[in-house]
Amino acid sequence: MSDDIPVMRIPISLPCNVPVLPGTPDTDAPIEQRTERCAVDAWWMLGQATICTLHLRGVLPDVLADVEADPEFHGYNATELLPWVQMHRYEQTDARPVWESAGGSR
Repeated sequence: MSDDIPVMRIPISLPCNVPVLPGTPDTDAPIEQRTERCAVDAWWMLGQATICTLHLRGVLPDVLADVEADPEFHGYNATELLPWVQMHRYEQTDARPVWESAGGSR
């Protein structure tokens, strides 16, 4: 999967775009029940989507292991190491793709 979809670190945080159960980082539910976006600080791009370290670790743990082993990697910032409930969380309107926030479709 990581060979087909580029994964890269970004220099600023953006809202994590992963659909979750409301008020949780939980992705272990049908997509219809995951009505919110994670919306915590995301320091990664997975393809064209922003993703937080927590969800990237869940999806592609081998990619993060490779990143951590790279001598060019300078470590995680303090916000990435906090428990999810303590992380900064963007408003849902800021975390959703523009076409969802506008009520339209792609």
